[in-house]
Amino acid sequence: MINRATIKAAIRRIVHHDGRTMQVTADFLEVAKSDVGYWCNDNHERFIPVDHLVDLDAVSGDAFLKEWAASRGYDLVKRDPIPDEAANILKIVGGFSKESGELVPLVLDAASDNHFTPAEKRLIRDNIAPVKDQLAALERAIGG
Repeated sequence: MINRATIKAAIRRIVHHDGRTMQVTADFLEVAKSDVGYWCNDNHERFIPVDHLVDLDAVSGDAFLKEWAASRGYDLVKRDPIPDEAANILKIVGGFSKESGELVPLVLDAASDNHFTPAEKRLIRDNIAPVKDQLAALERAIGG
């Protein structure tokens, strides 16, 4: 469990991460070196402000966040951002689903009497085109 002593110790580890000095940390956060010293000192009442902790933790690979989560019994899993091409593919598949979803009931309705009129055939052909367009876009997106 993170308590007063472990918070101060975690801040000391972050401040000195990769050989960093208190002065380097102070300069990065635009605070006085003495402030950094207070945040690291077990015998001082001052703690690092949350906004500075967030900035400092970000440059130290989320060391505090990971330690805090572990102390609370959580495992952190970093979410991978969806690459642009994957987001585009999801959009294309959504478009395909919409277009084919409109085509299927149209065809089923037209086929219900076991006969396609010229008007029904034309309407089906018109609704097949957007489905084909989405499939072609998907093939291009995946390099096919």
